[in-house]
Amino acid sequence: MRSDLTIAQQTVQATHSVIEYMLNDNLRGLCSIHPHLVLGKVKDEPELLKWADRLDAFGIKFSIFREPDMDNQATAIATEPLYNRKRSVFKNLKLIGT
Repeated sequence: MRSDLTIAQQTVQATHSVIEYMLNDNLRGLCSIHPHLVLGKVKDEPELLKWADRLDAFGIKFSIFREPDMDNQATAIATEPLYNRKRSVFKNLKLIGT
């Protein structure tokens, strides 16, 4: 990872590289075009789980990562690729690095 980028940019670019790998390694069935990438932050686990409820209410597919080294606490959520209007669910989410 390039250290001349901000922490937020490093995080986004690292995640983009994973998506690019998936697209180029015969995993295109998961995502046929490179989607926009939004990395947001929430205060704590309860707020993260509220976002999970919100995504569910909007019919957005997602998975929750639970960290085994932290008593299986929910630490992050990833959604299906979102396009057009579906992305608006994140309009009030604070971005990493802000």
